Amino acid sequence: MPIFICTQSGSKESVIFVAETARDELVGYVYATIETQPDDLISIPYLSINEIAVKRASQGMGIGKSLLQRAERWAIEKGITVIQLATWEFNQPALRFFKNSGYRTIMRKMEKVLRDEM
Repeated sequence: MPIFICTQSGSKESVIFVAETARDELVGYVYATIETQPDDLISIPYLSINEIAVKRASQGMGIGKSLLQRAERWAIEKGITVIQLATWEFNQPALRFFKNSGYRTIMRKMEKVLRDEM
């Protein structure tokens, strides 16, 4: 069963929750920051989930869900009511994970690569 450790870091109010096994093996983490500058149409302050990762061998065991829920509880404790995160469009497992966790798409970022064909 993972153990969750909270660490404050840097000048912004941020947190890292780490999931470890009983043998102190790191199996996942979530890094989040309270943002106070406006970002598009997001209410401020808001919590930005900057990174969340679980070792491949430990995926599907509820560790990512537990990490995300712990970050959400921390946001509530800080009076935050909105969480924002980003994931790659091609990362379908992550998109399903976040959708199943109650997150919805509010913006889509697009790009076009220009080649030297002119």
